[in-house]
Amino acid sequence: MRRWIGGIAAMATLTALITLFARVAAPEAGKRMLEAPVAFPAGWGLALANAALGYAVNRRALRGQGRDFVRWAVGANVLRMLLLLAIMAAFLGARFRGGEAFLTAIFSGYFVFLALEVLDLHKIGSGRT
Repeated sequence: MRRWIGGIAAMATLTALITLFARVAAPEAGKRMLEAPVAFPAGWGLALANAALGYAVNRRALRGQGRDFVRWAVGANVLRMLLLLAIMAAFLGARFRGGEAFLTAIFSGYFVFLALEVLDLHKIGSGRT
């Protein structure tokens, strides 16, 4: 649980740093990012839901053997990524304000939780569950 809370804090910090950089490097883009009050929470929520689904899929895959493991580890994760891309496309296709903020929040969260997922799988693989 502590790792998830740390991941959420890291995701928020990384997003804030990216926004600050955008504010300095490209003032118009940074301004648009801050003008979209729904975009950051929507992106963070989607990244968190994706991480939770990935955690559940990987836990399920590790319980399986042979083909069952491959089906869950590869198949379910590919479907999870396609679902994430479809939801992102739907949000961006709806032309809501703050597309930059939405993508920044999703991708910062995605990479933070990807690192936590790899650490968790390494911990499981080394027998330290």
